[in-house]
Amino acid sequence: MTNREHFSLRPKAELHLHLEGTLTPELYRAWSIADGENPDRGGPSPNGRYLGFRDFLNRYAEGCRRLLHRHERLRQLVRSWAASALKEQVVYAELTVSPLIFEKLGFPYESFADVLDEELENASKAGIETRVLLDSVRQWGPAAAARVLELHSRRPLPRAIAFGLAGEETSVPAREFREVYDAARALGLRTTLHAGEWGGADSIREGLDELGPDRIAHGIAAAGDRNLLEEIVRKKIPLDLAITSNLATGAVATLESHPARALFLAGARLTISSDDPPYFSTTITQEAALLVDRLGFSVDEADSILDLAFEVAFDREAANRTRNNFRRR
Repeated sequence: MTNREHFSLRPKAELHLHLEGTLTPELYRAWSIADGENPDRGGPSPNGRYLGFRDFLNRYAEGCRRLLHRHERLRQLVRSWAASALKEQVVYAELTVSPLIFEKLGFPYESFADVLDEELENASKAGIETRVLLDSVRQWGPAAAARVLELHSRRPLPRAIAFGLAGEETSVPAREFREVYDAARALGLRTTLHAGEWGGADSIREGLDELGPDRIAHGIAAAGDRNLLEEIVRKKIPLDLAITSNLATGAVATLESHPARALFLAGARLTISSDDPPYFSTTITQEAALLVDRLGFSVDEADSILDLAFEVAFDREAANRTRNNFRRR
């Protein structure tokens, strides 16, 4: 049995996964043609590679534009992701969702929330328990982040469990979002932060000091700052890694230079996910196999990383319940 086959058979939890980033090349092409647009203009790269983070963001934005305000396209997107996740034996997922992206595209939030609720309930019936991480695009600033919480307060998403920032890590200082993070916690939401992918160790340090996130998405730059890494280990702050994503956008030069192994050996709590799987031509099963095949992990160590995702999930009870149900099949 290959390593990939081994990991394909076990239940998995994905904690770093963007709903908008689950758009497949097939859906993007079909929607572009239907809209009279050039299907080669954006969306997932055919080879899963990009000219850098800016190129990736531009193609990602074009993929989001194809969703527009079409209810049926949102349904297709969620159903497409759920079908692929079932094949990967993903039983629990925390989907990062950016409500303002949809609002800016003319998709009224209430309608968006209704469709999303319905389709995530269908995914649950099929065997994938989901929770939502409400996201704001960092470069849009604190007012946009506050708007996300306002929308959620007005029409709560029942599965929403956390709030965080993604996008360009160096665009707006973390301190400007302090009030928003405090407001999120007041609403009972846990917190995440994309940091240490492109922004360097300083972006993680500032995020920890100013915002105090419960988990960090990426966080790979911590490997280059011993004091910071020691603090992350001491505080048991999970780093939700996305290895192929880092390679595809140029955050690391080669797979072998990825610091996942160094972070693990230092005692950091790591999870792995696919981030934007069609955009990076990967799956969580493939990410697990990369740990062993290319990054020096043993199968047992990779299994322990997959197991940890269930323990640090924001709804740990639901995550472990779905894992136990899978094992009883």
